[in-house]
Amino acid sequence: MTYSPTFLTDLVTKIIEKINEEYNYDSKYTFIELCSKQYNFKMQNEYYEDGTSSFSLYQTIKHLACSDEDTLIAIALELGIEVPNVIYSLKEIQVKLDENNFETARKYLDEACQKIYKEPHTAWALANTCLETITKHILEDDRIKDQIDYKEKDTLYDLTQKILKAFEHYPSKEIGDSIKNIGSSFMTIAKSIENVRSENTDAHGKSSTQIIIEEPIYSTLAINSVITVGLFLLEFYEKKYPKPVLNDFSDDDDVPF
Repeated sequence: MTYSPTFLTDLVTKIIEKINEEYNYDSKYTFIELCSKQYNFKMQNEYYEDGTSSFSLYQTIKHLACSDEDTLIAIALELGIEVPNVIYSLKEIQVKLDENNFETARKYLDEACQKIYKEPHTAWALANTCLETITKHILEDDRIKDQIDYKEKDTLYDLTQKILKAFEHYPSKEIGDSIKNIGSSFMTIAKSIENVRSENTDAHGKSSTQIIIEEPIYSTLAINSVITVGLFLLEFYEKKYPKPVLNDFSDDDDVPF
């Protein structure tokens, strides 16, 4: 994919700001050195009038923007920077997960994004686990537990069916065609993600004849799909099961009788 100069310039600025914020000089060098080995690029120096030179973060990141856009994006994701043209609505779902204290799901999502380019098959497996975890978190709500009970061994497809039943979106004769189609689509997405995880990643070990996902385009697809479905589930959950409003009275408050 070719990215616009405006997009790349903005991304270079964000990467440099993030590295400067997170690391001191020695740690910056170490981080870029490790990235250069991982992604096979050459670190760049700043040259001075006296003939000396030293490592330049700016020159290195700018060089990547001009020569290797995919590596630039991989480093941005490694740093937790949102890249809208690659992963859509990342920041939005991160905020939702944080608001609901779904820390484990957030961890899996962040790890999946970091591995898009380094280990696409692992990123796919982590995306699958992220959506499983979001669904489990919601199903653990006491208001849902009474109706729907999940088991730890339930797969993503199993969990999707159960949460659709809790949300009254499970395909059945009792609901309209439009809602039925939404539920069916979610089940198809869940089954597809789950099948690829089982058959085309190393989640369960693979024989020499089985194909393992090695292209970032596939891991990007999985993560974007998980974010789309995950955002719907989170937003529907917040609407259907709003957080209880706690009374703001303390023991010392004067309460009239």
